[in-house]
Amino acid sequence: MYIPTPVEQVAKRPRNINDNYQSNEHMLEKQDMYQDTSDEIQNPAFQKGILKYFKKVDYFLAGNTPGDASKDKGVKYEEAQNDVSTQNKQGTFLGVFLPVMQNIFGVLLFIRVPQITGEAGIIESVVLVVICCCTTFLTVLSLSAIATNGKIFRGGTYYLISRNMGAPIGTAVGFCFYLGTTFGGAMYILGAAESFITATKLDLGSTDLSMRLYGTILLVLIMIINLVGLKYVAKTGLLFLGVVILAIISIYIGFFATSGKSYENGDFPDMEEKYQYASGITGIGEASTNWENNKYSRYIDNNFFILLSVYFPSVTGIMAGANRSGDLKDPSSSLPKGTVCAQLITSFVYITSPILFGIVCDRNTLQSQEYLIAAEISWPTRYLTIVAIVLSSTGAGLQCLAGAPRILDAIVEDDNLTCCKCFKNRIKRIIVLTCLICLCAIMIGDIDAITPIITMFFLLCYGFVNFCCLFLDTVQFPNWRPTWKFYHKFLSFLGLGLCIFLMIAISWWSFIIVVILVIILFIIVYKTKDEDSNYGDSVDAIRLIQAKSSLIGLIKSTKHVKNWIPIVLVVGDFDVNKPHDEQLDSKGALFFLESIKKDISFIVYGNYLTGNYTYDDLMRKEKQEEGIAKWMKKEKIQVINKTVMYKEQEEIPSYLGKQEKEALIVKRNQEPHQGMLFLMQAAGLGGLEPNTIVTEFPKNFKLVPKKADQFVQFVAFGVRMGKAIMVTVNDQNFAPKMEIISDQEKQAEAKRSKQEVYQKSIDVWTFSYENGLMILMTYFLNRSTTWGKCPINIYILTLKSDEKKKKEEEEQRIQNLVVTFLKRYRLYQQKMSVNVEIVSIDQWQQIEGLLLTEGKRDQLEKYPDQFKNIPVDPTQTYGMDLHDNLSKKSLQQQQVNNNNNNNNNNNNNNNNLLHPEDQQQPARALSVMSQTQVNMLNNNIKSKSGDADLVIMNLPEPVNQKAVDYMEYVRNMTQGLQRVLLIRNTKQDCITEFT
Repeated sequence: MYIPTPVEQVAKRPRNINDNYQSNEHMLEKQDMYQDTSDEIQNPAFQKGILKYFKKVDYFLAGNTPGDASKDKGVKYEEAQNDVSTQNKQGTFLGVFLPVMQNIFGVLLFIRVPQITGEAGIIESVVLVVICCCTTFLTVLSLSAIATNGKIFRGGTYYLISRNMGAPIGTAVGFCFYLGTTFGGAMYILGAAESFITATKLDLGSTDLSMRLYGTILLVLIMIINLVGLKYVAKTGLLFLGVVILAIISIYIGFFATSGKSYENGDFPDMEEKYQYASGITGIGEASTNWENNKYSRYIDNNFFILLSVYFPSVTGIMAGANRSGDLKDPSSSLPKGTVCAQLITSFVYITSPILFGIVCDRNTLQSQEYLIAAEISWPTRYLTIVAIVLSSTGAGLQCLAGAPRILDAIVEDDNLTCCKCFKNRIKRIIVLTCLICLCAIMIGDIDAITPIITMFFLLCYGFVNFCCLFLDTVQFPNWRPTWKFYHKFLSFLGLGLCIFLMIAISWWSFIIVVILVIILFIIVYKTKDEDSNYGDSVDAIRLIQAKSSLIGLIKSTKHVKNWIPIVLVVGDFDVNKPHDEQLDSKGALFFLESIKKDISFIVYGNYLTGNYTYDDLMRKEKQEEGIAKWMKKEKIQVINKTVMYKEQEEIPSYLGKQEKEALIVKRNQEPHQGMLFLMQAAGLGGLEPNTIVTEFPKNFKLVPKKADQFVQFVAFGVRMGKAIMVTVNDQNFAPKMEIISDQEKQAEAKRSKQEVYQKSIDVWTFSYENGLMILMTYFLNRSTTWGKCPINIYILTLKSDEKKKKEEEEQRIQNLVVTFLKRYRLYQQKMSVNVEIVSIDQWQQIEGLLLTEGKRDQLEKYPDQFKNIPVDPTQTYGMDLHDNLSKKSLQQQQVNNNNNNNNNNNNNNNNLLHPEDQQQPARALSVMSQTQVNMLNNNIKSKSGDADLVIMNLPEPVNQKAVDYMEYVRNMTQGLQRVLLIRNTKQDCITEFT
């Protein structure tokens, strides 16, 4: 029987997602469909996997991306599946239009607009309202563009900013917006209490105490409604908004119906003591007179910007719909439509209300705080407006305290605030916390004291929304494809400028405080956020653009010695099956480089493994990369991981004889290490290719001779490629110790001790060609917090002299040369001491001629690099035939000649003292030393540096011997020392005396 492929099944499936699941399950339940299929298809596990596949396909077709499902901490896959269902979701009217209208039509429209008109005058009041409305309208356009650029989940403004500008910025701004919305709820509750007290005169003897008491009671009622559920908030809000709209209509009718009111004491004998009616409402008939009297400002205790800070919160409800984006059926469609419509309608009301209040009332009545002017104007009865004022304030506060917890819930769900983990998936706890914060604001008891704080928080949020849209529209990333077309980057820039201007103009010190708060939150989130979270924000895209420009610039520019900085490739191996402390090779080198990380560019950790490029091999490679990343994360070491795979050698045929097998093994060992070659060539990019290669010195090279061959090949390849080479001897001593845990199950939880601060000494032994890297490394160490307290000793090896006076003169001369060199190259430090020591080795040359200074490049060209002659066959000897080039006889004769030349040139100037042309010596003097002489050298080093925290020496070049013998040679030279760093210099100079 023919079975459709999964792709064909997807193409024919029903469009309803829930029906998809049911139809897929139904298809799998029909076992008779699989009668002709294999046992694998009939396997229940296979069928379950197919069902999971269909669910994922539906999830992605719903507009999500794989990053949203796997890496985005804010949108987990299971939650996204639940969000696919449209049950219990709200549409544009109930979910966006209604909350925005209710938030904007708050208490300030009824109790503060008349007072602002009385002080600022009609013209300035209209200007003030237009500025506020333009700021919010431009923000709405930017918000609509961002909201239609993909699917939105809960979190509203926080979600939009964090997914576009990064989690730290999104969390900092989102938390400030949460506080602003919470304080906004307190403002509306206090406004309801003030309106109630002003209308009824039930102030309980103290207005402030009455406002706190009534506000607390109203807050408890709002909290209960929020705890019951969001749908009851929407239903209650719809009722409240209906009353508010009726009241606004009655006020507008009253503007034209009012012909003047004059109340005598006997008109309302029963209400006379409780209510006081305005006598300055002249009506529309005195419009021209009132216009002339009220069109200009007459400030008493305030100014334009103070009134602006008081008024601005009245238009800040535009984010009410975005705050509830997680409860909308289609946020990308509902948010622009509902928010724009609500903002335009409310802006019309707010812009016309100062004009109408100004032409129907005289100045004294507008400035008086004894009357509810809006209630006095309304028609047919003032009580409708009084009730509407209380309900509008209550409804706006209800919407604020319903939206604010959703913002904090989204922040906590993303694990961006570690201090709030106890609130994760606990929305009711967040509601209670929000109400407690609101209660603290209510205890202030003064609306005018709260509004400037709210204004700053909201302007900050609006500014970032405009900046986000401006940024995205300017850089034009491929993912920036909003369906909302009524936006422009100039409008976003204008909105951003208005927000910044208003924040500074209203209160510059409040602006500074808010900015500092944002910076603190940004740093906290940046330091503590989960590194695995990936929002695909634009900040990463900007880094890519900057990296691209920098790389192109590096490729075009010519390398200069002044800009030389180590770009390090650490070569090691990784075994995921071993305990944590044994998984990684060269870990000591990593900790050493981490201690001087501020002086190096970056570290690439390279490793290689064999494979035949099959799917399983690639999965093994991916697993190894994940294991290395996990190891680095635990140890807090920042590196770039580079893993390469090379083809595994075929198995030796079983039909070959013993000798043939051994011959084949020898032949294979002679072949270059492909993984090492691939790694050295593939690491880095463009002008950021590693110039320094680091690895550890093999410990068990005698048991595994192949390690010796690979090490020598590693050094040879590095030199041929012009890289500097560093080798850590006793690598384990460079890394801090791990705590010992006997329980094997808890060994993964073992922690490494704190990095030790070394204080003994760093000893540098230089006896080979040096171009500045060794001394430059001491400068790096001196700047490190780990090694900075160590005094630095530089030991120079010279020929033995039988004459005591000549010996002293020679030591003083070389010491002066070294100090002069350090000062000239600005490497001299106060705690660096320079010591001169004589090593009695018969064939040793004048070592001051091998120290780093002028003539280095000439010396390198004069004496060819032995590494160029290293054969691939490890059974062959390494190095040049020294008997042909530097025979014992010629060395002795050269020594005599050089001694004579030295006596004739003691008066040369400093520019040519360390490398006079007639004193240049072979840079391979150490290479001809016998093992006995190496042991003598080792004894001299141990006598001076046996207790040193770190010994830095030249990496000897291969002599006329096999790889294992060379390794033994190096080991004998470094034996008995705690930590040794061997350095083989690059051909390129590392330091310069010029600025």
